[in-house]
Amino acid sequence: MTRHLLVLAALSAALPAQAEPLCALPEVLRALGTELQRHGIYGTLDDRSVGELTGPEGGTTSCAIRVVVRGYDTNTYGNRPIDRIEVRHYSVIHLRNGLMVRLDR
Repeated sequence: MTRHLLVLAALSAALPAQAEPLCALPEVLRALGTELQRHGIYGTLDDRSVGELTGPEGGTTSCAIRVVVRGYDTNTYGNRPIDRIEVRHYSVIHLRNGLMVRLDR
């Protein structure tokens, strides 16, 4: 029994490691943060919630991420900030010399 477990452990160690999803690459998340700010959306990206909706067929990968957006409603809550969670969809376009991040509307 122990011998089988060692063989399975050796086989799993020999398999290639699962690559990090394209949508969760640090440079993609940095570009997404910049793109969100360019559209007036200020918040914190929840990098644990990144999802790839489609693969790189056709040179584009569709992605989604949760964003914690901090807002203020001074009439209702005074000067306390109110956080809300939004799901934002974005695309990563595969170019010959890199990647381009586009915020979907």
